[in-house]
Amino acid sequence: MNFKPPPPPLKHNPFTAVPADERVCEAAAHEEYANTGPLLAQVYEECCTAYDVPVDADIRSILETNSERQPQYKRTVISLDFSSNYLSFQPMQALLETISDCTALESLSFEGNYLKSEIMPSLIKAVKTLPALVSLNLANNSTLGFSAAKLLMQLVKNNSRLVFLELDGTGITPQAKETISGLLIENATRQSYWTPKLPFKSPVVERDLRVQSINSTPRDTSAATTPGTKKSWLKTPPKMPDSPIDWSLEERVA
Repeated sequence: MNFKPPPPPLKHNPFTAVPADERVCEAAAHEEYANTGPLLAQVYEECCTAYDVPVDADIRSILETNSERQPQYKRTVISLDFSSNYLSFQPMQALLETISDCTALESLSFEGNYLKSEIMPSLIKAVKTLPALVSLNLANNSTLGFSAAKLLMQLVKNNSRLVFLELDGTGITPQAKETISGLLIENATRQSYWTPKLPFKSPVVERDLRVQSINSTPRDTSAATTPGTKKSWLKTPPKMPDSPIDWSLEERVA
């Protein structure tokens, strides 16, 4: 006769109600997870397992906490800087998969990472999933050239929020950089970043003086302040009475 061990004891009797305080805690945990998403470091470990690559300790440290030593979550991280961290093709794929769909990410840097042209399609694909991205730093990646420039032009055209793209120290030609710069200025003009109208407080935009320096020339209104001229669009406001009651009395007396 086969003996079957008894099932493990249930945390709660299925025929009794879950305590109210525990229901509140579970609901709060679900709401917090919906707002923040998973921890970035955990997502990175899972992606490394999926791509069969070892976890890079430096990359994991960057993803784990921010400069204020606070944990970083997929849906709330604002800035990521992977400068001077060389990764080969497969580990870089795992990292790009990790940062995809970080909906609040505004600033991303891969400066000095020896990026090669073959990784650029994957990088562009990941950046397209970042709707809040304002700044992308690809400086000092000397192997990026013509093919990378073509992909970046399309990226800037299709992503109107992107207003800062650092390409110094790359193999991209000055003519291509000038074209990309013109597209960035168009994006900045469209978004009017020099007169902040963002629905949120953006430390990245406030910190980026190069974005703020794109200013339209202020209009000279000195010649238009004289009343009676054809160019006058600033009218002297009428002098109002001290009290609306006094004004009505004056009208009735008149």
